[in-house]
Amino acid sequence: MIKYGLIAAFIALAGSIAYPALSGAFGGGPNEATRLVDATERANNKAENLNDSFTEVIPPAPPPRPVSRTGGAPGGVPAGGMGGGARPPQQAPGPGTPQPSPTPDKYAPYARPSEHAVRDAIEFLNELRNDPDIAPSRTEYIQAVEMLEHAWAPRYARAATEYKRFAYRIDHADTMAVRYFKVQENLTAYIANPKDRRRAEGIDAAEREAYLKWRDQAFRTLSQAKSIMIELDDMNIIITKQNLSAHFAALYEDFQTIPPAITLLHKELARFREESERIQQTFGVPVK
Repeated sequence: MIKYGLIAAFIALAGSIAYPALSGAFGGGPNEATRLVDATERANNKAENLNDSFTEVIPPAPPPRPVSRTGGAPGGVPAGGMGGGARPPQQAPGPGTPQPSPTPDKYAPYARPSEHAVRDAIEFLNELRNDPDIAPSRTEYIQAVEMLEHAWAPRYARAATEYKRFAYRIDHADTMAVRYFKVQENLTAYIANPKDRRRAEGIDAAEREAYLKWRDQAFRTLSQAKSIMIELDDMNIIITKQNLSAHFAALYEDFQTIPPAITLLHKELARFREESERIQQTFGVPVK
């Protein structure tokens, strides 16, 4: 289990030093210090849960039920709202209305290298399953692999998502730190009193040293997460390949056996032939 003492030390130091340092400078509102501490604290929380998230591969929990901020039912009309309790109809966008651009996926740079290959394999498997002419029979092999896949797939998806968020938050906190220390340096430079300025420079140096320790620990944690994800990715590929193999084996096994409808009818061919000849002799033209 990774020790997070350095992370906790930085969070405590940032909370006691960074907040007072910039809160006064910016009037107590959101600033680089608060954003930095928030980001590093989130990264710390993720680090503490890393062992559970990637060892247990916890399945995603159901989303919480939305609660109306106005006191009414979710999606309902606020209390004391429009007369008659009716909601105005939503205007559908006209044919010429420009569609909003899709929001970029901020986690895209952290996608796993095997994602596209696995996605292509699943698409191929779905084509095989959905084609009524070649869809294989559900053999015991297929059922066994599918049971394994159903237990694995949602938990792996959860782990992969958590990894992306974890890596993004560490990188984002690191980027914000550069801006934060620059802001602190600029503020310190404007302190006229030499004694106060030297004291502020000492605080800035202490904060930077604490942050560098946190950064070193955080990226070591991220390196461990990458190693774990490599193992999980390998298992995901193996299960996907096994699923393909099970369906392909069932496919060619089906073509090695004559369909039952053909063999069953062939067994009764003599009876149908006899009945056909009897009808011919009884009602047909005599054959010389």
